[in-house]
Amino acid sequence: FGKRTPRVAELIRSLSSADLARFGAGDPLEIEIDGESVLLMPEEFDLVQTARGEAVVEAEGGFTMALDTIITPDLRREGLARELINRIQRLRKDSGLEVSDRIDLAVAGAAEVREAAGAFAEFIMAETLAVSIDVVEGDIAPDSSPFRREVDLDGVAGTISIARVSTGSGA
Repeated sequence: FGKRTPRVAELIRSLSSADLARFGAGDPLEIEIDGESVLLMPEEFDLVQTARGEAVVEAEGGFTMALDTIITPDLRREGLARELINRIQRLRKDSGLEVSDRIDLAVAGAAEVREAAGAFAEFIMAETLAVSIDVVEGDIAPDSSPFRREVDLDGVAGTISIARVSTGSGA
C-alpha cells in the first residue's frame, strides 16, 4: 500500500466488529481510500487483538472471551470472606470438631478483615455452621477459646476463634 499504509491501518481500526469478524474469518474486505476502491485480502494481514484497560482477551475457533481483571473493593471483600471461611473450616478440622457441630465464631484483625466479616456475616455463618459471629475491633484474648488461630488472609492479618455450642445431632 506504500504511502497509503497508515491510512489503510486507520480504516481497518475504524471497521465495525462485524466487518472485522468476517475479515478475520477469511472474507475479503473492500475499503475506499482517497476515492479508490481497494480489496483487502485477509492473507495480506496479521490481525492482532488487544484488550483495552485491564481486560484479558483470548480468541479461538471463532469465539472470543474477555475477562475483566480489575479487583473492585467489593470483590476484594468477598475474596477475604471466602479466605476466612477456608481458615475457619481448617480450624474446625484441626480442633477435632465434627462436620455437623455448630459453633460460635469470633473474627478480629485489620479493618479490611472486619469489614469483610461484617459484610458477609450470613454467608460465613452458613458455610461454617456458626450460630453467631462476633466481629471484634481489638484482639481476641489468647485464653478466650482453646480453638483460636492467627491467620493470613491474602496478606492481611486476622484472628479467628471458634467454640462448639452444639453437636450436629442437637445434643
